[in-house]
Amino acid sequence: MKNLLLLLLIGCIACTNTKTKTSNTADKNYSLEEDIAINGNFENSSMEPFEEVLFMFEEKELPINDNSLYEKYESLDTIDKKYFEALYIEKVAEYFDVSTMYPNYKANLSDNFISLAVIAYDNVNFIYSYLINFDDNFEYIDHLEVAYEEISAGYDIHKAIINANKITLIEIYEDEDSYEETTTEYTITEDGKFQKIE
Repeated sequence: MKNLLLLLLIGCIACTNTKTKTSNTADKNYSLEEDIAINGNFENSSMEPFEEVLFMFEEKELPINDNSLYEKYESLDTIDKKYFEALYIEKVAEYFDVSTMYPNYKANLSDNFISLAVIAYDNVNFIYSYLINFDDNFEYIDHLEVAYEEISAGYDIHKAIINANKITLIEIYEDEDSYEETTTEYTITEDGKFQKIE
């Protein structure tokens, strides 16, 4: 009987500690690595998740031409969904359900932030390339859709020319009767945000 009471007491103390810890974490903005340590994500890895997933991205020299996504994705290894949190994929691809994600490239745009491009495929007819900027603490700064392909009755493609201080987006739409091409330009601020040039 004494042993049973002792076990119940220990259980109550453990529950109280857990509730206190959860309450404390809700009141503070933790960095990605602190949040992972608290919540226990990626616990089987000896590396931080962002550093681990970073090895999947091959650095490309500038300028970068981001296009031909359907040709690329079939030759790439998928990114395990356990890394989606580290790459802020829910924030980046918020308008559709990402079923598959692929590492595209790492762009050396600045010493002030880290730039990674991921390919998102919805397993229907749509495939996207997103350029995501992170600060030195691996926190999300901003993202930009830099390429897009759709295979349908018409032909719709977005492609990009990426330089250190400017990104040029080219949108092409073509069908049997017409061809349209429009160009949009973005600058990249020193702190890693994308700004459309009006």
